[in-house]
Amino acid sequence: LGFLSLYLSGKIKVFDRKGHVAKLCIVFLPLLVACMVGISRVDDYWHHWQDVFAGGLLGLVVTTFCYSQFFPPPYNDDG
Repeated sequence: LGFLSLYLSGKIKVFDRKGHVAKLCIVFLPLLVACMVGISRVDDYWHHWQDVFAGGLLGLVVTTFCYSQFFPPPYNDDG
């Protein structure tokens, strides 16, 4: 979902300084869903919060690395 968030931020040009908050809400929606899944894992006692936090952090790092291999940065005009 982090990759989807980065991809959407590049495609709908969130950082084009036009000031549309709706674009930012669309980008944060996949991240919110990922956070809700992580919270549900902790709430159901399937995982410790440290495991969920470390997995989320690791996932965001790998996602950013993979996204930067194939696409320009989201803040770029060609994003």
